Amino acid sequence: MAITGEAGELLEIFQWLSEQESINIKKDLVVKEKVSHELADIILYIIRISDQLNINLSEAVQNKIEINNTKYPANQVKGSAKKYNEFSS
Repeated sequence: MAITGEAGELLEIFQWLSEQESINIKKDLVVKEKVSHELADIILYIIRISDQLNINLSEAVQNKIEINNTKYPANQVKGSAKKYNEFSS
């Protein structure tokens, strides 16, 4: 899908940057504008897909947050990169 290409173009901007360099992009107006254009391309594809499938994005986001809160309880997962099924209940 085209969204993958756009995500790749966004990734390309950050690919070889350190964490600090990535944070400092906000100070470089030229690069920041490139990032904003790629983000806009991505969100336009997301909006188009959701429109075609009659998906309410606000509801989908809220639902996913609730699912993640259940799968990844903050008191168990904070600071960990484990998958939800690697935690004991």
